[in-house]
Amino acid sequence: MSSATAVNWAVSAAVLATAGGIGALFPSLSLPIGAFSVITVIAWLWRRAHGGYICKEGLSNLKYYKYHGEDHSIMAKLFLKKFWVWFTFNIIPDWVAPNLITATGFSLIITSYSLLYYYDPSLSVPMPSWVYLFWAVSIFLYQLLDNCDGTQARRTGSSSALGELFDHGCDSLFVTFSGMTLINTIGASPWLSYIMISIVGVVPFWTSHWEEYHTGCLILGTVGNPTEAQLILIAAQIATFFFTPSIWQVDLAALFSEYTGIVLPSFVYLPLNWFLVSLTAFTACTLLYENFTVVYKWCKNNGKSYLSALYLLTPIVLHVVGFTAWYYFSPSDILGNHLFAAQSLYGVLFAYMISGMVIDRITKMPYNPINVWNLVPYMGLASAFLLPVGDEVYVMYVMIAFLALAYTDKVVVVIQQLADELKIKVFRIPYGAAKKIN
Repeated sequence: MSSATAVNWAVSAAVLATAGGIGALFPSLSLPIGAFSVITVIAWLWRRAHGGYICKEGLSNLKYYKYHGEDHSIMAKLFLKKFWVWFTFNIIPDWVAPNLITATGFSLIITSYSLLYYYDPSLSVPMPSWVYLFWAVSIFLYQLLDNCDGTQARRTGSSSALGELFDHGCDSLFVTFSGMTLINTIGASPWLSYIMISIVGVVPFWTSHWEEYHTGCLILGTVGNPTEAQLILIAAQIATFFFTPSIWQVDLAALFSEYTGIVLPSFVYLPLNWFLVSLTAFTACTLLYENFTVVYKWCKNNGKSYLSALYLLTPIVLHVVGFTAWYYFSPSDILGNHLFAAQSLYGVLFAYMISGMVIDRITKMPYNPINVWNLVPYMGLASAFLLPVGDEVYVMYVMIAFLALAYTDKVVVVIQQLADELKIKVFRIPYGAAKKIN
């Protein structure tokens, strides 16, 4: 039995055991949890019967794989790209696998996420000052290693579809995990944090990959580039380390008017945290406009239906609408009382779903936007109305547990499938295989 198959069966058994235990402890949850677990297990068994998450045709298409991307970051062009290349060639040994570099950087983000949960699951209590500095350093190193892995892959001749998928998978979780640390830093309210992470952060990430699915090229533009966004995150954490979180309640426009006597338009009088949210929202709108415009032009030039392209946005639309409705109508005020869990469920489920589009693009297979996981927020919404008050909270935590198992299963199986097909090791490359890079 392969490791992927073993994990698949183990996850299925764990889901059924968990569902049985919850049903025994909380009879009112038996029906929704039982239905959810059965659907989940059936989906996994169907995957196993069809050879995994990637079909044979998709695996065969890997021979046509080639990465295409453009990065128009201003800071990268000025000096960061040279620094990343220098760091790769002078600090990282040529026997270190690119995926190991990616995983090392992401482990720092996981550590930051864990520190947030340890000190403040409510995302509203100021942290020890050293934590803000740690978060800044972690994001800096994540950015560094996230850009060195590609250089290392080209340097060692080990670029692969697995490397791209691994990289994008970490990036999709980074959006939520680092966004949650920022929410604590700037003292955002629950709904402001939801808007900032779940809509301003997640939606443009989806549409960027939706654009790449059609055009075959991931374009990181000048406005809203991930590099500059990460630098803003770093600057925010460093500023909080030196000046405490109270700095985010300062109204810069009011200070300007006080010292100069110049009265500014009323809409600019905002606390610094609201100014940051407004700036990110404007950037997100700009990115969305660019994504939709590029896909429209691509469809027009290639004789494709723009409506069919828009259909592939169904998952993210259902995702945003479903979670927004659930959290808004929640009688237990899930977003206000369980913000860490609510944001985690939203973000990890998003990462799970976007991985499907990325996998299908890499394997040149048609993407099916309809999936059982689209129902998750609506099951939560139904539990808010049909179950006794408070039970929806248990449903949410059970969903998180199931999702963690499902994601683990998907990661292990997909990595194993790609590694076997490409005949490569995930975290190891032959020593001395380095090649020169132009």
